[in-house]
Amino acid sequence: MIYFSGLVIMQCKTLDTIDYKNENIYTGVTSKELESKEKIDNGRTFEVFFSIETEEKCLKFILSSSIIDTIFKKQRFIGIFYIVEKAVDISQFKASQSKQFIFSEVGKNFDYNWNTKDEITICTSMNDPIQKLDKSIYRIRFTVFQKEDYNFRIKILSENKIFFLNNFSIVE
Repeated sequence: MIYFSGLVIMQCKTLDTIDYKNENIYTGVTSKELESKEKIDNGRTFEVFFSIETEEKCLKFILSSSIIDTIFKKQRFIGIFYIVEKAVDISQFKASQSKQFIFSEVGKNFDYNWNTKDEITICTSMNDPIQKLDKSIYRIRFTVFQKEDYNFRIKILSENKIFFLNNFSIVE
């Protein structure tokens, strides 16, 4: 048990010392073009894709969303739920003739009781190729569980450059 707590403390100290050199920001308004086929708990869900220039130790994600309050004509921030996923090439396994890629979760900002965190940090795992933050395609799916469109802002802190992708589609 002592060994486990030492590991946790060491990992937290490592996270504090990361020098994020890049602040990568993507802002927009939700729309039909951004809607995801894969819903988060059946809510209206949107997706944004990005890729990493080179391998990363850790990435920090901060997402926010807001609407314009029609009564007070002010911006009102609303809670956002999101999942970060990595595209995994499954064509070599020939498990499915219809899919070349699947997305595997690498992190999310909520727990099983729907408690959210303002930001999450995802770190690479050298022992697990899916959890390794390498030069791949990633997807962020997000929802606020409302029917109306809303403004959103995605901020990813990284050591290297992040590329947000427009019109990315996985062959299905």
